[in-house]
Amino acid sequence: MTIFTETTFRRWPQGDMNADATGPFAEAATQPYTMLGASPPQSNSHADDLLVRLAGAYRAREEEEGSGSGEISSSDVQAMLAARGDRVRQLTPDERIGQVFQDGLPTDTLLAELSPGIVDGPVQAAHATNAESLINAGAHVDFASQDARAAVSGRTAYSGSTPGPEQFAAVFGAEEGGKQYKTFKWRADVSPYLASMRVMPASDIDTMLDVAMPARNPYNPKKAPELYKQEQARYDREMAKYEQEKPRYDLINDAAALILQDRQVDPAAYVRQVLPSVDAAWKQVAKPQDFGAAVAQSFAAQRQLGIKNVQPLPLPVARDLIKTWNDGSVTPDAEDAERQVLEAVSDPKQRAAVAKQLAGVRAAQPETPADASDGEPDTNVAGVGEPAQPAKRQFTKVIDLSPADILRLKKTLMTEWFVKDGDDEAKGIIDTILNRLASKHWGNDVSQVVNSWAQFSDVNSVRTLPHGRNNVDQLSANDPRFAKSSKMVDDYLAQRAAGAPSVVGDNLNYANPKVSDASNLVWIYKLDGPKLGQHWHGTVDELRKFRPGEFGINLPKDYYPSVP
Repeated sequence: MTIFTETTFRRWPQGDMNADATGPFAEAATQPYTMLGASPPQSNSHADDLLVRLAGAYRAREEEEGSGSGEISSSDVQAMLAARGDRVRQLTPDERIGQVFQDGLPTDTLLAELSPGIVDGPVQAAHATNAESLINAGAHVDFASQDARAAVSGRTAYSGSTPGPEQFAAVFGAEEGGKQYKTFKWRADVSPYLASMRVMPASDIDTMLDVAMPARNPYNPKKAPELYKQEQARYDREMAKYEQEKPRYDLINDAAALILQDRQVDPAAYVRQVLPSVDAAWKQVAKPQDFGAAVAQSFAAQRQLGIKNVQPLPLPVARDLIKTWNDGSVTPDAEDAERQVLEAVSDPKQRAAVAKQLAGVRAAQPETPADASDGEPDTNVAGVGEPAQPAKRQFTKVIDLSPADILRLKKTLMTEWFVKDGDDEAKGIIDTILNRLASKHWGNDVSQVVNSWAQFSDVNSVRTLPHGRNNVDQLSANDPRFAKSSKMVDDYLAQRAAGAPSVVGDNLNYANPKVSDASNLVWIYKLDGPKLGQHWHGTVDELRKFRPGEFGINLPKDYYPSVP
């Protein structure tokens, strides 16, 4: 049973011991034992024995480890032995030590016979030291975590300290500490890639992501066993190397996912954040011509970065304009105010883009209905006041999605979804990929699921080999289809994370019978799941054992900041 920590018996500061009247040995420190043979006052013999035994054991361990940290020394032990003394006669130092270690009484027995309060001082000192240590460790971990979060949020490189998993465990406990450390380490590791991509053109980001997997073994082991063996050895070597590099590829994809999401959600705000000249232009807006100059800067910056869906105004700027125009006390003639703003933009295309964006922002803003209760907002209307939200469904099984997973999901969807077939077709594709991820049969992340041979025909199949493509990462986010797929994934994942059920249950297969050959139609016609768009859903017999059942989804907060 451990009663004292190593810090319990730390030497007090050098100087007059009598000066410390509050330490664990304050009472003993005030006794003037100037001679070795002087008789000490009556004391608790077992307490003295315990102190000497613990001090001697500590010193023995210190000498064994070869450390000299300023803890209790052999001279300290001798001093305590001398202070202990003997009420009948004075024992020699050897006799005193022999008496202590020949006593035979266990520590628990000695502790039980201690007079009340005698160990309070040492124990309190130990607790205080341990508490201070935990506070310092907690502050260190907290500062590092905040700095790493700020680095990711600002898309800059983290340069702070790197506390290890044991420090997180000491502060948060083993389980929670492990989770917190994983988040911290990911943020610290991904931040350099974010910093490098801040002002990188979209085409260069595509180049960074364009990594092919090792080519498959093309030979049949029965028809060409020797060639198959040679090629398989080559494939295994290259695949092992690829797997070693995959954590780095995943971090690069995580960073790209965050940057691309920024540029899609609010491209004008993004270029203002990363380019000082654009930020300065918006800060200098004081008259209509300044507004036109800021819009021109915003357009030029977005085109330089290769942003396809250019939005001239940062969303906060657009919302502030509309709010100002809607306030009659500030803007008596809203139409005239808006006309002046638009006329300040000299380029006709840019002016049209500003008008279109303002109309879209205005349409997206929720109206606040005034009912009969003195104009109070109706809190039963979504988006108004603080309506009660339904409790989030709880699942025994949960999958965690990374930013890279979401980017790869978006890229796969754009190759499988015919937009004209409706949103349900897209949801069915997303759910099937998530079901396969939850099943663990195809791998542990979205890339392993969708890169499986001949499972998603425009990712890795005989159709993609002529193009040198066998990896979802090689698909471009500059593809015209990407924007709609991206928004669909964002919207639907939010619903799934809130507890919405899968539209295909836990089925693992789908196919389009209109573009399938006769051999595939045999199993396609047996699928008994829903038909969404042109896709028939279900699960083939040999995969039924892998159906995952119901599960929840955790979304990455660094990717979706509004995630609760």
